[in-house]
Amino acid sequence: MSTNKSTKSAKRKTSNSPTHKQSVKKSHIKYVKSDKKCAKPNRPLCLIVIIIFGVAALVAVTFITIFSALRTSDSSLVSHKTDAQKFASEYTEVGTDNVFVYKSSQEIIDILEHGTGVVFLGFPSCPWCQRYAKYLNEVAKGQGLKQIYYHDIYEDRKNNTEDYQKITALLGTNLQYDNEGHRYLYVPDATFIISGTLIGNDFETSKDTGGVSSPDEYWTEDRVNSLKARLTGFIQPIVAQEEDCDSTCDR
Repeated sequence: MSTNKSTKSAKRKTSNSPTHKQSVKKSHIKYVKSDKKCAKPNRPLCLIVIIIFGVAALVAVTFITIFSALRTSDSSLVSHKTDAQKFASEYTEVGTDNVFVYKSSQEIIDILEHGTGVVFLGFPSCPWCQRYAKYLNEVAKGQGLKQIYYHDIYEDRKNNTEDYQKITALLGTNLQYDNEGHRYLYVPDATFIISGTLIGNDFETSKDTGGVSSPDEYWTEDRVNSLKARLTGFIQPIVAQEEDCDSTCDR
């Protein structure tokens, strides 16, 4: 009996001894500290990543803003380009100091029916139109004509639109025939109108160039002088009519 009591007493002493409690406590503390150390985030690295993404986003926004501003500026410049500037950019043999104004097909119809002025029909990809426009502009400016009504007839003619059919009907016998015997609007074509009455039409080099393949070869000094004399005869009465006309005139 004494032996068992002695053993139990020894176990109590061992389990309750200060050395054992301190050992357990210290071990627990070490574990907790170690766990906190592992869970602690790397703050400097996070800040660097945030800064990099922030700068990248700022650069992207700035680039998009500048690009949009430039596009808006370009569109604004195009929209504010004058007719003379636009015409000079399409007809490179004509300077920006020209008298051409752009008109829609319907506006051309109205001018042919009721107006007074010069109507020029053509399109930029036609080299004969390029050279003709140069001579027509020179005569118009020399005679004091304020404007020449211009319309790019290419798409209307290609698609045989209702407006194209109306224009050809108004020009009537002034037009040449195509290979199938139909009236066809060859270009360049210049028409001269006073109060809705056609007083003249000129289509030199629009179809027949006498076998000559280029404007440079065709337009000799004599031919240029002859064309300008003919255009002058058509333009002078229009200028006189415009000088006598007040703001109520239908042009």
